[in-house]
Amino acid sequence: MDDFWLLSLVYFLISFFQIHPPQEIQSAGFSIPSLFSSILGSEESFFVHYHIVRISITIAIHSLIPIGYFLVIGFYQPDLKLFEISNLNIFWKIYFSISLFTTISLATIVFYWYMSSFKNHPIAQQLKKYSPNGQWKQIATQINNEFRNFDKFSSGTSFYNRVYLTDNWLIKVNLYSVKICPTSNLDIALTGAIDLSLTTDGSMGRQLLKLVAKPLNDPCLFEQFIFRLSSFEYQDFCEKLSLPIRQTCDIIIKQSLPEMFIESFREQVMTNQSTIYQREDLENCIGCMKKLADVKLIKLCGDNSDCRNCSCRPMWCLECMGKWFAYRQNQSEPTSWMSSKATCPTCRAKFCVQDVSPLDLI
Repeated sequence: MDDFWLLSLVYFLISFFQIHPPQEIQSAGFSIPSLFSSILGSEESFFVHYHIVRISITIAIHSLIPIGYFLVIGFYQPDLKLFEISNLNIFWKIYFSISLFTTISLATIVFYWYMSSFKNHPIAQQLKKYSPNGQWKQIATQINNEFRNFDKFSSGTSFYNRVYLTDNWLIKVNLYSVKICPTSNLDIALTGAIDLSLTTDGSMGRQLLKLVAKPLNDPCLFEQFIFRLSSFEYQDFCEKLSLPIRQTCDIIIKQSLPEMFIESFREQVMTNQSTIYQREDLENCIGCMKKLADVKLIKLCGDNSDCRNCSCRPMWCLECMGKWFAYRQNQSEPTSWMSSKATCPTCRAKFCVQDVSPLDLI
């Protein structure tokens, strides 16, 4: 009987880590997306098809877990005589019946999706609502194209719990489902936050923000869902979304060290000597491609410094230059960042904060 409980515990742990694999198992390639990568294809290239097939395979394999336990116990514990179905006690008869029914039912559903070329899959049915002519594959193509863009927002480290934001779509990936909704008909509310003061890497504590997404006009367009973001990612999410987010309660959102530094960086730069520049000669910042370049590196810190003159034309906005500066500092000594130095992103000339000159456009 001790072997029975030990075997049951081992099977339970293996099943649990297959359903919710930790990062180590995912990295080792023992998760379903890794094991079936040749069938799934590339998520980056064919996002919708990838997750339709991934969910189908996941459901089919996970449906085998209950009946698999029965077979494993019956094989390694012959004294229980589990394969003599007619002589089973009431517990094992009920367990066998439920397990077999679960496996057959879920396998039938997956087979039904496959035989219909996945047009009856929940993801396809969801996308069908967004197409004027009911052609879900047209919407899938639009989502695939946007997902390939390098500037999409992404959050999460696990394949079964991720959030993506493209130019026109908000996407939440779960183990057995994918929520997809258009940003043109989207209302997002910030409803709560959890402080995570303990971190494994010794960094400052962060917050986990709870957000609720629901349709803006048509309540039948998609079901509302909850997703969570780190407070350190929230600003990037807001910039990509370009829509107002309602805040239903009083929450003070914590900032990351780079974000706090950029605020101080901005204050210092705005006190530096400005440079007159022609507006028509400027282009968008090559860092974010959104804002007009508005700073130039000019040696202003004096002759006693080892900073060098930069001959590059203005190509960066103040925020991106501040991020570049911050991420090239010693991350364990943030108090020294303002007095430290970095190199020009283009020509590698060394500069300090005093050398960042705001542009005075004419």
